[in-house]
Amino acid sequence: MAPAPASTSALTARTLPRDVALLLPLAVVSSTAAAGVHAAMGPLHFREATLFGLFFAGAALAQLGWTALVLRSVTPALLRAGMALNLGCVVLWAATRAWGLPLGLMPTPEPVGPWDLTAAAWELGVVAACAALLRARPPTSYAGLRLPAWVDWHRGATTTAVVSVLALLVLSLSGAGG
Repeated sequence: MAPAPASTSALTARTLPRDVALLLPLAVVSSTAAAGVHAAMGPLHFREATLFGLFFAGAALAQLGWTALVLRSVTPALLRAGMALNLGCVVLWAATRAWGLPLGLMPTPEPVGPWDLTAAAWELGVVAACAALLRARPPTSYAGLRLPAWVDWHRGATTTAVVSVLALLVLSLSGAGG
């Protein structure tokens, strides 16, 4: 695949490279949606244990912070950081569902619920999109790379954004606990 142009400002939805029009918006939407889950579940976890609540608040802030940085400028290091952050959340989630946590923090595994399944799916979406971006672009092609305008997103990315908002709304209105 040929390197993408350094700037996407003059490109249209039909001429944007697939990685910019699809993968970058998917990573941003998925990270933001996962942060929304962490923020929504934070108060419940604060009631369970302050440490758990702090983790949820920190995860939400980290995922939103990552999104904010990506909105300013995209770099390979930032994409790798997004992968590590979100993969770390998924690994911790899987451990708490399989074994609990050591030191008496969570002596038995937690049940799997709709909120955590959607958060894990969005986090894995960030990991996959960032990994695909890193594979698709040479390290020297990131200068000036920015998230394209909403109207220039690939249809799959736009659909994911709409479905993500609707999923968060349904989860919020469903009364499903964390």
